[in-house]
Amino acid sequence: MESKAPKHKYLKKTKEKFQVNLFPLDPEMEGAALPQPSDGVDEEDKCSYISCSHRPTFHHLSVLKTEYKINLVLTCQGETESPKDIKRMCKTLGLAHCWLNLPGANQPLLSKKTTRAAITKTLLGLYKQLKGCSDSQGGCMRIFVHCAAGIHRTGVICYIIQRMMGYSETEAFENLQHIREHTYKGVKEWRIQLAEEVWTAMKKKIDMAEFEEPSEPEEQKRPSSGGEKGSKEALEVVPGEDRDRFG
Repeated sequence: MESKAPKHKYLKKTKEKFQVNLFPLDPEMEGAALPQPSDGVDEEDKCSYISCSHRPTFHHLSVLKTEYKINLVLTCQGETESPKDIKRMCKTLGLAHCWLNLPGANQPLLSKKTTRAAITKTLLGLYKQLKGCSDSQGGCMRIFVHCAAGIHRTGVICYIIQRMMGYSETEAFENLQHIREHTYKGVKEWRIQLAEEVWTAMKKKIDMAEFEEPSEPEEQKRPSSGGEKGSKEALEVVPGEDRDRFG
């Protein structure tokens, strides 16, 4: 009798379920029980969460939406890495998508002014969205961050996002281990140091914006001779909308 051919040794691995860890973007909630897969989003829960992994497939994105209730995907890749494919998949699934044009995470690139400006612009826009959640102006955000392998670029961006939301330098780095251990082990301390430099510059802009005196409400201004055209227009973030960046 002929023996059956053994199954491919990687077959089981390819069928393993895609999993991520949700971590709260609120230092006061650290250590609290985290939402588990398939948990619904509690309308009373105004805390936002962050997660990360490698570049997702359509199936992965579907799992992120249905089981982890992810509602924003942040792609940290360069133009040659087909970020628009992720954008199209997100649009199909009704997920909001944000693209940060970040082609790598080597020291010269992360030290460039243009790279830091791109990171700052994208994350300041994200900060406004997160701040709106914490001010009870909307539901919580569940963010999924990825690059290619989900280690170097992803680690840098996850670190800065945590710093934006109030975690200390030490906490933001150590928390990476809870968000994704591969990222924590592979990001390297020198990248975290460069990320801290980016955050320090960003913080000055955030502090300046938050201490600016509010401008006169639009409805109190005298209408121009052209009428009140567009006076109450607002930028609305719509899941799956055809856009690349916040801000």
